[in-house]
Amino acid sequence: MDKQLSKEEEKKIRADALKELKIKEERKEQRIDEKMFSGSEADKFALEMEKRRIKDEETERYYSEKGFRKYVNHHGQVEWVTEEDYNKRMDRKVRSKKRKNRSKRQQVYTTAVLMTIIVVLVLAIALLFIKYTNG
Repeated sequence: MDKQLSKEEEKKIRADALKELKIKEERKEQRIDEKMFSGSEADKFALEMEKRRIKDEETERYYSEKGFRKYVNHHGQVEWVTEEDYNKRMDRKVRSKKRKNRSKRQQVYTTAVLMTIIVVLVLAIALLFIKYTNG
């Protein structure tokens, strides 16, 4: 267990480690150079946005020519659906909103009625209290 490396073995290991570090450094510098020559991140982003815009225009033109309508579902995803299906979905969306609004109006009405009943009961108790304590 007390075996140690010879001087030559230690020298070889150190040389190999140095060689690996130099190779890694060269690769790192090469990647940095490639990034500099390939353009800035803003240019890449602008190029990607332009590609996406063109693709979206072509997609919209293609499906529109076939008679489809663009519908954005509740997950935010774009779906291309027939005119009939689009109308059904929009009607369902409108009915759902009306139902929600009706529910909110009903809740407000119920709250107002309950508060009125509470106020009347408090006034009745106050009158009874005054009548029996003074009289």
